[in-house]
Amino acid sequence: MTFRIIRDSQIRTTLLRAILANQIHRESQQMRGLQRLSEVTKSVLTDMDDEAGAVADELLAAKADSQTVIAGFKAFVGEIKANTAQVRDVLAQLTNGGPAGPLPDIAGSPGAAPLA
Repeated sequence: MTFRIIRDSQIRTTLLRAILANQIHRESQQMRGLQRLSEVTKSVLTDMDDEAGAVADELLAAKADSQTVIAGFKAFVGEIKANTAQVRDVLAQLTNGGPAGPLPDIAGSPGAAPLA
């Protein structure tokens, strides 16, 4: 009887070890899937971050370029305002309204007819 109890105990221990080993194997298989999912997610997020950084760089370059263009338009607007003021002054002189500011030097400009 003692032999049978020992033998049953050994069988039970062997079975428990086999079950435990099977569970560990299954868990490691599941963990490989989870590990792969984690690695793929990390890779995808890294790629997305790199792409977002590249787009941010392009946006900054486009902003710098647009600021250059806008500065050119501001200079152009300034020239238009100055020319408008000169034309307004000349018109005021011709209509005896008097100059709105300092007289423009139209007599010295090329192609200008002398005032009589």
